[in-house]
Formats: sequence, C-alpha cells, structure tokens
Amino acid sequence: MVVDPTQWADPAPTIVEWPADAGAVLADSTQCAVLAGAVGDSLFATATQLTFFQEAELVYQLSVAGVLPGDPSC
Repeated sequence: MVVDPTQWADPAPTIVEWPADAGAVLADSTQCAVLAGAVGDSLFATATQLTFFQEAELVYQLSVAGVLPGDPSC
C-alpha cells in the first residue's frame, strides 16, 4: 500500500530503499508478491510495523507473512 510518511509523526517511520534485485516490483505488487526466503530474511529481519519501503518516488507500507511449503502463496 502506498503511504505518505509525513502523515506518521510520532513515532516517525523508518524508510528503507527497496532493492531492485529483490525479485518483486512494489508498484506491480499491490495485492501480493512472493520473495525467495533469503531475500525476505535480509529485508524483513529487523523491520517493524513502522518500517516502510521506498521504490522510485513512492513509499510503501507492507504486510509480510511467511508461507510454508504446500500453503497457497497469492
């Protein structure tokens, strides 16, 4: 979901650059995206509810869930 980080004042969000090689383009993934486990580990290991991700000019707030083998992904 695209968000306006200026609407979050206290505590302020942390904005992290979304890596181009993550395997998903946020602008194309408004409903769901699947990342490789190692990519997700490095991106989300220290993320909190107030960690937003910036891709190009837009800032996104993500909802992240682990998917086990056999579970539906998207």
